Amino acid sequence: MRAARARHDLRKPRARAVVGNHPPILGRGSPCRNSIVCAHLGCSIQSRSVSRSSHLRASVTWTASIALVALVAVALAVRAFMPVGVWYPVKVIGVFSAVMLLAIMWVDVHHPFARFGPANQVTTARAALVALPASLIGEPVTYEAATLAVAVSLVVTLLDGFDGPLARRTCIASSFGARFDMETDAVLILVLAVLAWQNGKAGAWVLLSGLLRYIFITAGWCWSWMRKPLPSSLRGKVICVVQIVILVVVLVPIVTPPRSAALAAFGLVALSYSFLVDTWWLWRQRTTTGRPRVRHNQAVAPRPWSRSIVRRGAQGSNS
Repeated sequence: MRAARARHDLRKPRARAVVGNHPPILGRGSPCRNSIVCAHLGCSIQSRSVSRSSHLRASVTWTASIALVALVAVALAVRAFMPVGVWYPVKVIGVFSAVMLLAIMWVDVHHPFARFGPANQVTTARAALVALPASLIGEPVTYEAATLAVAVSLVVTLLDGFDGPLARRTCIASSFGARFDMETDAVLILVLAVLAWQNGKAGAWVLLSGLLRYIFITAGWCWSWMRKPLPSSLRGKVICVVQIVILVVVLVPIVTPPRSAALAAFGLVALSYSFLVDTWWLWRQRTTTGRPRVRHNQAVAPRPWSRSIVRRGAQGSNS
């Protein structure tokens, strides 16, 4: 009897000791303790997110500030030694500031790292260099201006081969970095197309080389199937580089019409082909989205609700 009573007492839950005004000690399975732990984890995650965001914005601001100081120095040197307008340095600052403002708006959401990263710093340098030929739009057409645009564009194109491998080597690759790099290339193509038209190297149709990217984005606002992500392809990367190189060659002062116009037309045809292939791929994905492809004579597994209906019918017939 005493042994049975002792085992019965051991099975009873022991009361929690209350010390002063403190609540009882919480057990491991207590819902209150779980809620406190979850709240603590939520606060820690939120604090880490705020800390990451503040460190990231500081890194982006520091990178943009250094690039802006260097860019102002280069713009003032161009203003001193080349026949450009008084507002040329102001235009350079405005173009680069607009690009970095858009980058700061997007980086916090699409870059899940506390540092901006060396690859994005290289892309920032490329964006700063693109501001130099972009600010030549509206300036007098001279041999020096064309030479500057050609030289800077070649440097930007060469730097394009470093940001991608650098991001993968430092393990700071993100969707923001890929988009930042792609939009920098798109702006460069648009700037080169406008300069080619401004310098009389081709007709106004050459502007389509720079506008195709933005027409594609506008189509995505109109049709949802155009907003789907595209797979990375070697064809798109090669055609993008070829288009930039062709427009750079078109801007070389010794290349004159009609050869410059023929080169620009070839680049426009290649770029149009690339966009046409991407659009066709998105169109095909639109017709198959959410519908599994079923080949001919392929068995299709019945759905769970159809199985339950069959079971109920069999039970009714048996009864």
